[in-house]
Amino acid sequence: TLVVSVLTLGLSFGLSDVVKNYVAGLLILFKSPFEIGDIVTIRTFTGKIEKIEFQAVTIRTFDQKQITIQNSDLLTQPIVNYSKTGQARIEITFELGYGSDIKRAFLIFDRILQGYPLTLKEPKYSILIKSLSHNCVNVLLRFWVQKPCNVIKIKSDITIMVQDAFDEDRLL
Repeated sequence: TLVVSVLTLGLSFGLSDVVKNYVAGLLILFKSPFEIGDIVTIRTFTGKIEKIEFQAVTIRTFDQKQITIQNSDLLTQPIVNYSKTGQARIEITFELGYGSDIKRAFLIFDRILQGYPLTLKEPKYSILIKSLSHNCVNVLLRFWVQKPCNVIKIKSDITIMVQDAFDEDRLL
């Protein structure tokens, strides 16, 4: 009887995690904080939801790593779901050297953001001085685009347009 009780006790402790994951899986299915195909950040992992099962959720990161997170862990972690809204805010920081004509730079940023076809008119974009460092002024551009979109390409396009405009204006 001692052996049976030890085995029963060990089995109950071992199954407690399985039961926790199944209960958490049911809660996730009913709460539905995400769906298959959504882009999410859970813990430090950002990627696309590939599978939602009773015990675990599988995420495929953008560098093609497959991450499996137990459902019981999901209930205690913040989940950022980028797919729930139809818009995304993009931020780009530019460094302007001291002595640059910041007002003229702001006009160039404004012209580029107004003319870029993927920039949404509402919510309106913003151009802000983010901080001063020992050798430059950090300017932050914040603007909204419609999803789905290629955020990296949009950042690249805007950066090239800014560089070309600054070269033409001899601002840098």
